[in-house]
Amino acid sequence: MPDGAPQPARKPLGELLVEAGLIEAAQLDLALREGAQTGERVGEVVVRRRWATEDDVARVLADQWGLSYVDRASIWFDADALARLSREDAQRLEALPTRVEDGRVVVAVAEPTEQRLAALEKLIGDTVLVVVPKSALEAGLHSELLSSRSGAPVAEPSQDDVPAPEPPPEPQLPEPPRSEPLLPEPSPEPMPAELSPEPLPAEPPPLPRLPLEAPVAGLQGVAALAAQARGLADLMAAQAAAVTNELSEGRMEELTASRRRVKELESELAAQRVAVEELRRHLQAALRALDRDS
Repeated sequence: MPDGAPQPARKPLGELLVEAGLIEAAQLDLALREGAQTGERVGEVVVRRRWATEDDVARVLADQWGLSYVDRASIWFDADALARLSREDAQRLEALPTRVEDGRVVVAVAEPTEQRLAALEKLIGDTVLVVVPKSALEAGLHSELLSSRSGAPVAEPSQDDVPAPEPPPEPQLPEPPRSEPLLPEPSPEPMPAELSPEPLPAEPPPLPRLPLEAPVAGLQGVAALAAQARGLADLMAAQAAAVTNELSEGRMEELTASRRRVKELESELAAQRVAVEELRRHLQAALRALDRDS
């Protein structure tokens, strides 16, 4: 904007989230109340409550400010830009220089503000802001990309400098407890083989290992790989929960069938005992009649 020209009024982020269909008006009211109590921004409350993803919020923020949105996999760095800002200043301003284009430093932020832009231009000169997801920015700010004011110059990151994260260990599911017989056996005879429930597996099948994507340059070596590791951990946790639920449901069905069959056997046994008792009384009566006749 030319000097002295009035800044165009921006719609609040909450209204833009409602217009984008990411949240409802009632959710916005709740987010505003919670933010007033906790000090969080509206976007932070929305992401924490999982009404929208941080990528969705970052896209709406970029539209609000007329800036470009850059997803975590598309961010790349050069040493010239990284050398423009110390680790301390970058963490204080929550801004990460990424590259230099046409003499202007492209700086990634998660929350653009006029104060942040002014402070960056004072430190590193002509600046262009781009909006990135908050977790991607935090990963870069706490990585080894930047050097401290007293540290050695920062070398340009490469694919070889960033080790691929090891996949998280597979969750070990406990062995399902063995159930004790609900009722004593009605007779010493074993239950017929065709009525015996099939034994449950001692351990659930192992979860499959998912291949990690090959590491790439720039923040793909830091934030992108960290996101892959988080995504892999979330997926494996979901698979473990699904396996646990399947085992629990299958065991409950088998236990229910076993209880039902035991009750049927008990009813049959009771009926047989009544029939035997009735037959015994008839035989005793017949013997007494024979004794009288003789």
